[in-house]
Amino acid sequence: MIMYVLAVSAIVLDQAVKWTIKHSMTLHQSIPVIKNFLHISYVTNTGMAFGMFPALSVVFKVVATLVVISIIVVERMGKINTRAEKIFFGMILGGAAGNLIDRYVFGKITDFVDFRVFPVFNVADSFIFVGATLLFIIYFRNRKKTAAAEGAGKPGDTPATPGRDGGIKQ
Repeated sequence: MIMYVLAVSAIVLDQAVKWTIKHSMTLHQSIPVIKNFLHISYVTNTGMAFGMFPALSVVFKVVATLVVISIIVVERMGKINTRAEKIFFGMILGGAAGNLIDRYVFGKITDFVDFRVFPVFNVADSFIFVGATLLFIIYFRNRKKTAAAEGAGKPGDTPATPGRDGGIKQ
């Protein structure tokens, strides 16, 4: 349940902020929040996160749709188990769905967070990036723990050592 609550919250926040930007600014207008560091800049793009690959708009629409469907199917199959996984997949689901709404309704995505040294992005991009990064970290940590546990062997096991003839002896 938490995955869907978080996803819907991300969608609502993303769409509300984009609506505010579109209705209070003109396209390409930029408002400095911290001069030369953080600006609110109203731009649009048809590419993927951070405006990359704008010519592949249809591909990103299909891929994002498949991501949204896949996350829901995997969750319904019971494969998303821990609270952390549910939170992080919820962030990705909400971010992907927020940008999909823009793609299907407007044909382009509204971006506005502008750090001047990085491509302009939006709330949905942030949810996707943070959710995917944290998901990667927990999977990487779990993999290291599993590998360490498997390498430790069972209590009482003696490590295998090569014999004089090159064969392994216990």
